[in-house]
Amino acid sequence: MGVRHSKAAPQEVESALARHLRGESDNRAVNGANEDSISAADRQYINDIKRDFNETPDVFVLNNMLMGIMFFENYAQQREDLKRDLLKKSGKYVIPDVILEKVGQNVIYRPHHGPQKDSSVPLAARRVFALSDEVRVVGSMEEVEEDDDRTVVRIEESQKKGYVRLRSINTNQRPDAEGQSPIPQLSQQESISRSSEESSDTNYYKELQDLKTPKPIEILRGLEKRDRLLDTCLSYRKVKKISWDADDTLGEDIQENDLYQIVAYVNTKGFKKRYKNDVFMNEVAADLDFGRVGNVNVTNEKIFCTVEESSRTVPYEIMPCIKANWPVEQTLKFIMKGKRTAEPRKRYVFPTNKMIDDIQSMECVLLPKGHLKKKGDKKDFDIEWELCFPQAQRYLETFMSHAQIKCMLVLLTLHKMYVEPKTTFLGLQTDHIRNFMLWECESNYADWPEHRLGTKLLQLIRNLNDHLSKARPKISDFFVNDKNTLGDVSIPKIRKAQEAFDEILQSPLMHLMRALRSLRYASGRTFFQPFKFKELHRILTGSALAATNAQMVNPRRLRGPEPESNYFEQFKDGKKRQAIFKQRQEEERKKAEKKINDERRGSVDSIDLNWDFGKTLDIYKRRLILMFFIETFLEIAEKCLPVSSKTATFYIKQAFYLTRILKDESPSFAQDVLKYLGDIEELQGRLGEMETNRKLANGTLTNVKFIEEVRKTNGKTEFEKKKAPRKSVMFVEDHRE
Repeated sequence: MGVRHSKAAPQEVESALARHLRGESDNRAVNGANEDSISAADRQYINDIKRDFNETPDVFVLNNMLMGIMFFENYAQQREDLKRDLLKKSGKYVIPDVILEKVGQNVIYRPHHGPQKDSSVPLAARRVFALSDEVRVVGSMEEVEEDDDRTVVRIEESQKKGYVRLRSINTNQRPDAEGQSPIPQLSQQESISRSSEESSDTNYYKELQDLKTPKPIEILRGLEKRDRLLDTCLSYRKVKKISWDADDTLGEDIQENDLYQIVAYVNTKGFKKRYKNDVFMNEVAADLDFGRVGNVNVTNEKIFCTVEESSRTVPYEIMPCIKANWPVEQTLKFIMKGKRTAEPRKRYVFPTNKMIDDIQSMECVLLPKGHLKKKGDKKDFDIEWELCFPQAQRYLETFMSHAQIKCMLVLLTLHKMYVEPKTTFLGLQTDHIRNFMLWECESNYADWPEHRLGTKLLQLIRNLNDHLSKARPKISDFFVNDKNTLGDVSIPKIRKAQEAFDEILQSPLMHLMRALRSLRYASGRTFFQPFKFKELHRILTGSALAATNAQMVNPRRLRGPEPESNYFEQFKDGKKRQAIFKQRQEEERKKAEKKINDERRGSVDSIDLNWDFGKTLDIYKRRLILMFFIETFLEIAEKCLPVSSKTATFYIKQAFYLTRILKDESPSFAQDVLKYLGDIEELQGRLGEMETNRKLANGTLTNVKFIEEVRKTNGKTEFEKKKAPRKSVMFVEDHRE
């Protein structure tokens, strides 16, 4: 790293270190060296970290490894920038994944092995909700303008939670003319029939697979953009007349028209076909300034394509949809969260009353997904529209803390590495993980410690697995509580995701290391230094003494050259020479064969997922692990100095905590301890200078040092107490009620 530290004579170093270890200090000693100068909170952190290191070293490494992985240069500032347009009304498109888009500028996913090892992609496809301007959704009491050229619809509740029907109110009723197919009656309740005509589980999953499997797009030529939907986008149903009363017509000749009326509903199939054509694709590509578009495929409700952007391929999910006002009836439980009484011990609430009020002013979108029933009549499948809340989701994600976002990104990385290859588009999706994370943030907004994210992440995986392992897997929609987001997902595919997470929990460190190693920093020198996974893996799995002496000269080289006669003795016999030559030829052949086989199977990963960490570590390996993370944190802190004093302070403190633990390991590590204390002191001084300059520039100069200074009174060392109270660095957002 670039931190400088002065050299000192061995006697001076040992003398200063001896004073430091006795709890004394001098002008050269690092601030805070004395035990009394460390706050109770910092001392508790050190004890917690030391306990993890002693009792669960694998969790200790996992916690520190996650601290060393960076997704943002300055998350707090970037998040504030994103909040400015949160309440802005949507235009033609809603692009909700703004945080993931920021991450994609810094980090890309490119595995080291396997068929995708040469492709760089973001952690998740970029979602685009394309809003139709051919349909207008009005409220139940809202009047319709006669000169409105668009198709005007009203929302009707569906029996399926999270779904609605769109009833056209300015479309001419279809005449029941001769030769036309009969109009079916609208289903008013879920079928409970158990007849032989019901779909079996096998047929149901086959239908699901067919709906969700991407297929090449069928371009419809010659379609022009219109002000309203075509008649092919409408389906007709017979609906009972609400005003009909049997008593009023007693004894009269009752006709079917007296009981039913024919109404038009917007058909999801016709709507999707209308948009999956060259007009739509050309319009989207032009509006969003796409470069070269390729690999266009479609599923039931999405259009998948790839776009070349800045020499990389970005996958897109484009979803044609219709915007509507916030559906109060469907989201009543979510809205009522704002009326809850804050728990006495719960200082942090998510979402807050203000957040819920803001969200209600936003729009939702209606996806032409259709609801496929597992059993019963499926005739109304094509008139069911799914409620989706991309703007609200974007809003809430910008209020998630850095630790929460980081956990979500790591979960998405695990999903991409271990789940997606087994389930593709048919199982657990990134949308499910986003929804799951909102529930986890609500359950306890404050319990996300930056320095123990590994422990928190393992708990998240267990919680997610609990949802997946149920007989009927369920993750409730965060906004429509009675809706199960896994309700239309194949259970066999969910079981594959469950198995993958089970394997991760069996050996979390190696699974996390292999997955996170596939994250590459895309910003070059402007971002942080890549995490040294190879070096950490060598320290963990190799011999401690060998790793300690890795930089030393090979002892064999110190022996000097062997006499020349020894070489000639080896080759005096021609047969022996020939045997050696053949042996070398065979070795070369085997090497070449092994290389070809490795390439065929996508090469062999050096990280063994079944490697056992063990419960104890020898003192040399403990030293190497501590030194590795101390140097990693000091490098990150130095990079953060110009952009975020809060983040720099956090990593300086983490390096200081580990240095204190290294000091307690053995007196023989004194040289290392003093070196790192000097580095920490210099970084702290530079941080103070930069913060002072910022305060001077803003006209708000305050004391910025977080460690007390040393002074001598009557020959004794004392610590000046600063006016500003000591605070441990915690990235927790204050959403108090």
